[in-house]
Amino acid sequence: MVCQTLVWLVLASGPAAAADSLQAQVNAIAERSPLNRAQLGVLAIEAATGRALAQHQADREFTPASTFKVLLSVTALETLGPQFRFRTQLLARGSLAGDRLDGDLILVGGGDPTLTAADLTGAAIAVARSGIREVRGTVLADESLYEGRRWGPNWSWDGMPFYYEAPIQALAIDKGTIDVVITPGARDGDRVGAALASPSPDYTIASIAVMSASPDDDPERCSHRPGTTRILIVGRMPLGASGETLHCAVEDSSARAVTVFRQALESAGVRVAATALGPRPANDEHDVIDQGPAPLPIAKRYPNAQVVWSHDSPPLIGIFRTMLAKSDNFTAEHVLKMLAVVKLKQRGSFIGGATVEQRFAVGLGIDRDAIDVNDGSGLSSTDKITPRGLVSILRHAAARPYGNDFINALPRAGMEGTLAYRFAGTDAAGRIRAKDGYMQHTIALAGYADTLHHGRVFFAVMIDEATGPPVPYFDLEDEIVRDLIDLP
Repeated sequence: MVCQTLVWLVLASGPAAAADSLQAQVNAIAERSPLNRAQLGVLAIEAATGRALAQHQADREFTPASTFKVLLSVTALETLGPQFRFRTQLLARGSLAGDRLDGDLILVGGGDPTLTAADLTGAAIAVARSGIREVRGTVLADESLYEGRRWGPNWSWDGMPFYYEAPIQALAIDKGTIDVVITPGARDGDRVGAALASPSPDYTIASIAVMSASPDDDPERCSHRPGTTRILIVGRMPLGASGETLHCAVEDSSARAVTVFRQALESAGVRVAATALGPRPANDEHDVIDQGPAPLPIAKRYPNAQVVWSHDSPPLIGIFRTMLAKSDNFTAEHVLKMLAVVKLKQRGSFIGGATVEQRFAVGLGIDRDAIDVNDGSGLSSTDKITPRGLVSILRHAAARPYGNDFINALPRAGMEGTLAYRFAGTDAAGRIRAKDGYMQHTIALAGYADTLHHGRVFFAVMIDEATGPPVPYFDLEDEIVRDLIDLP
């Protein structure tokens, strides 16, 4: 009898019992407030065996928010390759007479989301070093690689002034933002000061934000009227706060790049006129959807033009280390549009990139009726995927040659990026590599868990219809993941 009891105890503490334990914990958490008035989706699968440790509404569609960057990243690594680089070029079109260019300078955007004002300073120096001191034409932007549509399907219109919803164009610098320095007032009701970090002829700044002893949920922030370049700082700044820099979205990323480049040319001693001497680039009209053919190669678009300067971005896998850690929407959408250029040979577009993503997901065996792709970042409220879909993508990526690089690009819980303060001080800290997601009524986390007793586990936890304060939902989501890590 004693021997039989010992056998039963060994069996009861085995893999099946462990899975039953986690499943029971997930079921119980789903019934706790406030999750009992929301929708919870969970799937956790052992990497070594493929065995499900827990599942709850794993085949229900949820809004992924920024966990959708997992799909974007893996699709891009498959389609573009880990070493893909975006290229920006500067052309001199026309004839050179001494130090005078009888023509135009053309900045050709290559969709690079990492391009900066400092890079354009390098371009201006390259012009000066080439011997050009006067440009009788002007500076033109070629943003024809991507469509004119600057904001994605079903994005929130009131997010447009903020850095996380900056316009997506083939030519952009500083992630489509302009820096504004705000300074506090001394007393309740005092106006908050605001100034552009660097003077610019194309943007103006004003502030109607005030100091407040009770700022509540109305923080100081960027605002602007669509179609204008006037930035307005609104909201309330807490008394005693220090000055800070806000990154406000620009109205037109391409136009902003041209302005900054003209300023850099002036500083480099190169004079530029205002009127083009040659035809303007064949850019799309702004905010028009275009799935037409990709533009011709640069040499055919501008025969006889000389490349004065060329700039390559870091490799894609390096870009993803920052994009995933910071949940960078701007970068994700530039990569999305490039998918259409490379895979479909179309002008880069939201629809084209989403098509590439959707086809890739279906190719992994994900039911085409269980996924809706509208963008790359997860900003769209109409993006949908199941927990099983996310886990399928994670599982596929782990087996690919780029798998370790992708996993290591995801932030570590309790240590890095958007997960730096989650799971701190628990067994999960440093054992989770994952992408989180949050938007109103939606909370999600998906990635890789290096558990204490079950090796690596692919997991997704998704919550929809989360009404009320979000913190309790985050706490319950974290509890599920901690239970996974500690599972006997």
